[in-house]
Amino acid sequence: MSDPEASVDNNVDDSGYDQNYYAHHLGIPYERNDHWLNFFGKVADRIVATLNPRTVLDVGCAFGFLVEALRDRGVDAIGTDVSEYAISQVGGSAVGHCSVVSGLEPIEGRFDLITCVEVIEHLDADDGRTLLANMVAASDRILLSSTPHDYAEPTHLNVRPVEYWAELMAEHGMFRNVDHDASYLTSWAGLFESKPVTLTSLARDFERSEFRHRAEVVELRRASFEQHIREGALNDELEVVRQSTEQTDAEAQAQQEELDAANQRIVELEAQVLMARDAAIGADVGRGQALAESERLRGELMAALAHQEHWDQLVEGLEHRVDVQQTNEVIAELERTKNRLDAVESSTTWKVGYQVMAPYRRVRGR
Repeated sequence: MSDPEASVDNNVDDSGYDQNYYAHHLGIPYERNDHWLNFFGKVADRIVATLNPRTVLDVGCAFGFLVEALRDRGVDAIGTDVSEYAISQVGGSAVGHCSVVSGLEPIEGRFDLITCVEVIEHLDADDGRTLLANMVAASDRILLSSTPHDYAEPTHLNVRPVEYWAELMAEHGMFRNVDHDASYLTSWAGLFESKPVTLTSLARDFERSEFRHRAEVVELRRASFEQHIREGALNDELEVVRQSTEQTDAEAQAQQEELDAANQRIVELEAQVLMARDAAIGADVGRGQALAESERLRGELMAALAHQEHWDQLVEGLEHRVDVQQTNEVIAELERTKNRLDAVESSTTWKVGYQVMAPYRRVRGR
């Protein structure tokens, strides 16, 4: 291969593909992680299974992940890249099999397959043609992938539609293998092979590919329509479930409100019961006090009656004896007794006691 010192490309500044570029310009950071190792491992599996190459050159190999995956699967693979930083990151079984070489330099030797993944769009139009010519000269099969729409990447100088590259390949006598599905790499990738063609063979291959694609489109449309029908039916079912759920929720809400009202009524009734119990206890206490007071008044009344009887006796005695002094004493005693009776009968205690004792008088026939 060419001397690495002579491989510096004036159109692609190596300093542009440093650690910062690989960390921030490729979406997921381009580093030795599970994402990229798994991706290139699956690509290598498909290459081995469908193309079965013995020797492979990966142009623009970056960290050598595809080279490593192919070598791990028994393929004699090597890689080249213009970035010294990228080659310094090569690991695993690819170590010693990747080197700093510009794709614009002629490729030494021939290979069963050359892979070029998302590289050629970084070159201007003339250099892109040069790279294609160098690859065509070194292999009869080229697996090419170049983004047709990523114009935002600042290092993309030559973003083209897929037919542009197919036309350039045709100028070198290489045509897309329409029977090889390279979507395991990217949706726009293609396998180009050097083979003799005629208008009839081109027409045949085109119709075969076109028919397959039309059939896939029809099948996809049918599947999409059926999916749409299923989604519509599912949405109808979901609407019924939603309405049923709303109704159930409304019923549950009403039941909950009734339950809350019942619980509130229970709380109120319990409070009333407690108040009635307290009132009953108070009434019992008051009743006891009233009974005691009534008994006290009854005692005073009995005493008053005794005085009344004594007075009656004195009056009766006066009818037989006229003693002015004794009569005056009796009259004074009578006056005092009458005053006590009047005081008792006019007191609030007597009135309350009289009312409290009314039921008992009725029971006793008094």
